[in-house]
Amino acid sequence: MKKAILLVASALLFGCNDSSTKPPVESSCEAGLDKVDYLITGQSNAMEYVSPEAPGVNWSYFEEKTGFKTYNIAVGGKNIDWLRRNLDKELVSCMTNLKGVLYIHGEADAVYGNPKDYKEDLRIYMRNILDWSGADKVFVSSVGYRVEPEYDTKFDGIRDVQYFLVDAYENWFLAFDDARYFRDWGMLDDQIHFNEEGDQMMMDAFAESIWATQGQ
Repeated sequence: MKKAILLVASALLFGCNDSSTKPPVESSCEAGLDKVDYLITGQSNAMEYVSPEAPGVNWSYFEEKTGFKTYNIAVGGKNIDWLRRNLDKELVSCMTNLKGVLYIHGEADAVYGNPKDYKEDLRIYMRNILDWSGADKVFVSSVGYRVEPEYDTKFDGIRDVQYFLVDAYENWFLAFDDARYFRDWGMLDDQIHFNEEGDQMMMDAFAESIWATQGQ
């Protein structure tokens, strides 16, 4: 009897053997994804490395300027249809603290695509990122030009789509619209990629746009 009382008392004090303590659930998310503030996406003018001639964007400049943590999924040379179809839902869903998207894209679609498809694919692409992550803002750097002026009309068509979507959605913002002048200003490293000064102008504009829209 005394032994039975002791067993009951022990169970009350310490709980039953295994049922009260569940093993920790292992997350499949990459460490640190829940700390990401802004997702960078687009083409090579968003990438951290492109080539020796166009070394890419030093996003640490943006992080040091703003204090925000970024994650970069930009892919060079891919159109928006490819980005949409290859967007990693599991990866984006792990970014539970994401505030917004920094978007630098349009060159491939200007040369090989068309504005109608670009508009629909971009709309879906951004909707998926925002839905899967919980982020609520899109910041756009409008597409510039290639060195060769014969493509200008095509680039204008893609840029017009970007303008249209920024106007259509109150949570989309045109952060940077000066890349279209980089050719004339001598701020291209090659046919299409921004030089370091251009990169910093773009990042400064993203920072200013984010700060200006906080609370919206």
